[in-house]
Amino acid sequence: MKKSIQKKISFIMMAVMMLFLFGSVPSYADEGLTSKAVLMANIERMYPDMVVRSSFYDDFDGDGLKELFVISGGFSEVDAAHGIYFSSYTTTARLADNIGYLLDDSDAKVADVGNSQKLFYLEVSAGGSDSWTYCFYVKDGVPMQVERELSSLTQLKDDYFMIAGPAFDLLKDSSGYLTGHTYKMYYIRWEKNTFKEYKSKYIKKSVFKKYKGASAVLKKINKKGYKVDKIIQRDNGIININVSKYTKKDKCTTYHNLTLSLVDNEVSLIKLYSNASKFWDKYSFGGIYDKYIFN
Repeated sequence: MKKSIQKKISFIMMAVMMLFLFGSVPSYADEGLTSKAVLMANIERMYPDMVVRSSFYDDFDGDGLKELFVISGGFSEVDAAHGIYFSSYTTTARLADNIGYLLDDSDAKVADVGNSQKLFYLEVSAGGSDSWTYCFYVKDGVPMQVERELSSLTQLKDDYFMIAGPAFDLLKDSSGYLTGHTYKMYYIRWEKNTFKEYKSKYIKKSVFKKYKGASAVLKKINKKGYKVDKIIQRDNGIININVSKYTKKDKCTTYHNLTLSLVDNEVSLIKLYSNASKFWDKYSFGGIYDKYIFN
């Protein structure tokens, strides 16, 4: 009841503000104070220099009222100073400015995570190989940014997501310096107002061998001249195996990894790149998996 009264008050205040600014309530107000036209007008009035690139109009917090996210900026690296704007029945604001280069409009998405909640997120870059994700949810008409370091956020299903863990860890040279850019995928889940990782634990090779199919995987690793460094088992049925190989001639160590699914006590290698011909190109992201990606 209290929230309903607050919303009615917000509607009245917005109508009064529009009456004060325009001398009358604009005709499109008949569509409702949360129509896309009204919300867009709110943003354009507060930020007249904004150039709309794309917009996302939906009910993000499941209260029956729609909100609007807007991305500004051009379509080239020269026009890379994109911004993120928002408007609802309570709030109109610029959420971020000079966010970087949006490669494609398909890099901005709305994700339905269940329980009448939706996320808005987009992937941006500075123009190099690295990229990062801006992600927002809405609570009572107010936009909230997810306070997590995210890269290449991808929704797999409902509240189940995947992100990339970039690192320089493919090779260790004779001086002990790690180099070689890798991007390893980690699975996360959405819970109310943040992303959380699945619980993980290191397991011994003897424990891993108890799973059907494990011995064949270990034989394959050994045949390729690599040794097992760490085995990480995760609560979502994923196992990551970190392996390495020291080359005496070059005095360097190469790091790879394997990702396996665990179903009914049987493990199976997950093929990452189906078009690749070589084993490590097909099954490894390269580098060393961490137990957790979030600190």
